[in-house]
Amino acid sequence: MKDLHLAPEDGNAIFYSPNKVQQARNAQAEKEEAQRLARAAKEEDKIRRQQEKEEKQCLIEERKRIRAFNKSVRMQEAEEKRHRKEEEKAAKQAAIQLQNDIKQANKDKKKAIGPATAKEKEDIDMKNVQEVEETPITVNRRGRQIRLPERFRDTKN
Repeated sequence: MKDLHLAPEDGNAIFYSPNKVQQARNAQAEKEEAQRLARAAKEEDKIRRQQEKEEKQCLIEERKRIRAFNKSVRMQEAEEKRHRKEEEKAAKQAAIQLQNDIKQANKDKKKAIGPATAKEKEDIDMKNVQEVEETPITVNRRGRQIRLPERFRDTKN
């Protein structure tokens, strides 16, 4: 009814035609309808933005969960790999220690048997000296010893 508000002249009553009154009411109704639609659109926008924000937050949380899961998987794999390497290193060390123990045992056996005593060494040396004296060593021009094969040697048994 704002359209009908005209300045009254000297306090006299103002009369409007029913047509003008109807037009003013229609205009007011359209204006209120436009305001209501604008408020509804604004509310829908607000709801849509809120939903988008929630969806975005959900996606961010999902990515965080995936990242955390992948990190835990990587950490677990790294731990397993480290554990496997330690086991391999320990196994390799055990194999080396076993080989060293076997070598040491063989050395100990040789030491237990031991080389000949000094007296036995003298007897062996004397036999070797006698043999050397019995068979003269032949040498070539350059001074290298010439050794005949066993079948051609003169054996005195």
